[in-house]
Amino acid sequence: MKIILIIIILLFHINGISQKLTEEKILSHISKIDSLRFSKTSKHKEYRNMSSCGGDVSADILNDTVIHIYSVSGAELYTSILRVYLQDNKPIRVYFYESIPEWDKFNKNPKNDSINEMRNIIDVMTYKENAVEYYLTEPVKMYKHLNQKKEPISSTMDKELLDELLICIDVIKNELKE
Repeated sequence: MKIILIIIILLFHINGISQKLTEEKILSHISKIDSLRFSKTSKHKEYRNMSSCGGDVSADILNDTVIHIYSVSGAELYTSILRVYLQDNKPIRVYFYESIPEWDKFNKNPKNDSINEMRNIIDVMTYKENAVEYYLTEPVKMYKHLNQKKEPISSTMDKELLDELLICIDVIKNELKE
C-alpha cells in the first residue's frame, strides 16, 4: 500500500512540474496553433458585430475551444491590435499594439470638424506607438517592442494594462459564443 501511495505522490509531483508553463513551452504551443490555423484544421470565426472590447474580432476554434483571437480597432487617428494565443481556454500569450496621436506635441486640437483641417492635422501628426507582449508564465514575463527590438519590462503600468486586457479577452470570448 505504501508503494502505491509513493508512486501516486511521485506521479502528481512529476505531472505538476511538467504542467508549469515556460516561455519556451508557450512558443512551442503557439507554433502548433499557427500550424492548425494555416492548415485550416481549426475553424475560423468572425464576430459579426463590433466587439465592445476589441473592435473587429476574428478567432480560431478547435473542438469548440478558442485557441487564437485577433482583434483590430481603429478610428481616424487611433489604432489598436490585440492578438491572443490560448491553451485550455486560458490566455498564454497576449500581444497588444496601439498607435495614439501625440496631441501634446502637435499642440493643436481641431476646433471644428472641417475635413480640410483634419487632413492638415493628419499630414503632420506624430504618433506614440506602444507594443507590449505578455507570456503568462509564473511570474508573468513582459516585453516591450521598440525599434525592432524586444526588451524585458516590469512596470506597474504594464501589469495594469495586462489586467485590463485579460478582462477584454473574457468579454471577447463571451461575444464569440453569440
